[in-house]
Amino acid sequence: MQKAQVRILAVMLLLSMALVVSGLAQAWRSGASHAAVVERAADAAMGLHPAALLSGLREGAAGPLLVAGILVMLATPFVRLGLLICSFVQERDWTYVACCGLVAAVLVVSFALRVGHG
Repeated sequence: MQKAQVRILAVMLLLSMALVVSGLAQAWRSGASHAAVVERAADAAMGLHPAALLSGLREGAAGPLLVAGILVMLATPFVRLGLLICSFVQERDWTYVACCGLVAAVLVVSFALRVGHG
């Protein structure tokens, strides 16, 4: 189980890096400056609808590639936490299941509060 977890997290890291590098390469090919690309990606991320993100990814646009890479990187700790909970349940280590569950609850509540104010 632990080797599978490491592989999953490694794939997420590599996917994130590939998306970010692809986004930067696409931006440089289009002649945009680094600061302009980052600014456009940040603006796009603030109000980007998932359908618009997928459409931008299909087109290979720089901003959506960068945003997707960052989203994959941000999802990595959540996936890690989920994998830990599954591992501890399998081992019947209820203390660690409870600790991980508490951390997951804090993350979900903090995310929900932030989304509500955004």
